[in-house]
Amino acid sequence: LVAEAVQIRSAGGNGIRVEGAARLTLAGGRIGPTKKSAVYALGKARVTVDRLRTEGTAHAAFEIAGDAEATLRELTLLGGEGAGVFAADGARIRLEDSELTNFRLAAVEVAEEATAHVARNRLHHGRASGGFVRGTSPEVRFISNEISHNRLAGVELKAGARAQLIANDFHDGQGTAIYVHGDAAPVISQNTIKRQKLAGVELKGSGRAVITGNHFEGNGGSGIYAHKAGRGVLVRNTIAKHPKAGIK
Repeated sequence: LVAEAVQIRSAGGNGIRVEGAARLTLAGGRIGPTKKSAVYALGKARVTVDRLRTEGTAHAAFEIAGDAEATLRELTLLGGEGAGVFAADGARIRLEDSELTNFRLAAVEVAEEATAHVARNRLHHGRASGGFVRGTSPEVRFISNEISHNRLAGVELKAGARAQLIANDFHDGQGTAIYVHGDAAPVISQNTIKRQKLAGVELKGSGRAVITGNHFEGNGGSGIYAHKAGRGVLVRNTIAKHPKAGIK
């Protein structure tokens, strides 16, 4: 199915549902409000969506599950009661050059062995975190995103997460920029982290991280804060203008 400039309003379920071995290419248009997701893909579905605007979704704006695969570019996702983009159960997503704002859950949530490439997006003014990664997702990359003004963490990594956070711009969040829980083990490299209300990076529980080549400046807590069992390898980071210890 190929569609252009769709207009779907007041949908009683999903705006578009794609399943089985179906293929969808969608360019332009608007979906929302909906009682569920704007686009829901599962099974072996393959979805490519460019320049779509959504708002007022009761679930995630995009939900990609099972063995489904989605390429999402130049989207404008303007809030809803779930996540902006949710990938789970082995799904594969590529999200690029998009704006995601004002979601009740994370702008981007990756769970349960899904893989994700998230690049050059604006994840801002969320009611939760900009990114949320949980489970043993084998490959999750956040690269060159602007992640700002979120109520909770910029990116939160739960137990088992193995994300790479590279060259992102974190600023003006109400929580910690990068929160590492449990036995999560991210690579945090070449990011700029400024003016967070709390710490730049926080390592909790047995969380561990490779933290290299980042610039921390003017955060409300420490630049890097490790709880008792937290572990990190720190190489060539710049930490400036913090009211508490640069590293604690």
